[in-house]
Amino acid sequence: MLREAYQNIGYHIRVERLHNPRALMLSNAGEFDGELSRVKGISAEFKNLLPVPAPVNFNEGYAFTKNPEIQIDGWESLRPYRLICVIGVQVIRLAMSERNIVCQYVATHEQALQMLHLNRIDIAVLPKINGLHALRKEQLPDIRLSGNGLIKEDLYHFLHNKNAHILPAISDELARMAAAGRIQQIRENYLVENNFN
Repeated sequence: MLREAYQNIGYHIRVERLHNPRALMLSNAGEFDGELSRVKGISAEFKNLLPVPAPVNFNEGYAFTKNPEIQIDGWESLRPYRLICVIGVQVIRLAMSERNIVCQYVATHEQALQMLHLNRIDIAVLPKINGLHALRKEQLPDIRLSGNGLIKEDLYHFLHNKNAHILPAISDELARMAAAGRIQQIRENYLVENNFN
């Protein structure tokens, strides 16, 4: 979706996939031009990153488990279990921190699910799409989603402040695409094409 938006305003973008904390540090340092999609509050910690006002996506936090007897119904129902999360998934980290829920952290979604598969933890709390993608990649059919989503949070595109001159144009283009339903259409197409719906 961002490729299309940037193309519409005359730019070509290249996406580099890095682990969350490293990506944020490098973007904040200006080694990358920005972040594809992050929670809005990261600007408090990463002061060189400027949010584009219109949301470009959303994250849904879910509990993944092997045990069919575990039924998760909200954050408080996580407390009795051994939990694992992924470093840099700010929406989940902040929600856990606000509620004083203890969680171990690993670098990747695949590592979290492997820990669950090996019975080292009871629940992995992950973004739904990232978790489903990692499950498919790791071929772990014994793990499933438990309950409804724990949280849904809008995600925003961020630019390093060296690219502030692009902010008005990309903001206008993303607002135009959102109003036309194009952002939602791209997300829905991605979910269908990848069997995540």
